[in-house]
Amino acid sequence: MIRSPSQRQAGVGLTLFVTLLIAACASQPPQPSDPELARIVGYHTGLFTSAPQAARDSNYQVVEFRAVRIWPQRDEGYWVYTEQQIEGQDSPYRQRIQRYFRDADGVIRLRVYTFPQAAEHVGDWQFPARFDGLEPTMLSAEAGCDNLYRQVEPGVFAGSTIDEECRNTWRGAAYMRSISSVTATGFTNWDRGFTAAGEHVWGPRGGGYEFTKLADL
Repeated sequence: MIRSPSQRQAGVGLTLFVTLLIAACASQPPQPSDPELARIVGYHTGLFTSAPQAARDSNYQVVEFRAVRIWPQRDEGYWVYTEQQIEGQDSPYRQRIQRYFRDADGVIRLRVYTFPQAAEHVGDWQFPARFDGLEPTMLSAEAGCDNLYRQVEPGVFAGSTIDEECRNTWRGAAYMRSISSVTATGFTNWDRGFTAAGEHVWGPRGGGYEFTKLADL
């Protein structure tokens, strides 16, 4: 069948449109297929401070928490870089990479990793592309310290570690327990260390640190 010039032009135009559409889709990060998982990640990323709590209760310090998504093209869940720093200190006391994902049982898991040359990435919550040189295979998971989350009511997630699985030896502890809640306006995190006999040896006694969200990242 011989096509007219107008038909040939239309075919070329359609081919070009499809090619551009495929290229555009390939260049975009994967769209979230799990709205609940995307929601908790959105709640848990940004700039946070415990200043309002510290103003009320001198048992708590002013801690700044920064969390930003990295590796948006990866499909093993959502990856987030975090820094925690006491106000007025020169450097953060904790840097981690976190992964949020659904496990085989449908539970939302937050898995925490340490990573090499962390000191070289201080402040890189402002420049997330600088983590492109790292790969998940270079990370070390904090074994047994996954936080398991569920949505307990609309817009409110509650999570915790499992029993005594998160091993910890700081200040004579044998394990750590972490309890947290996450909402659109901030989150509360309560980490405590216990001996094998269940004696509380570190962490606040009166409740977790309350972080107020200042801005999204």
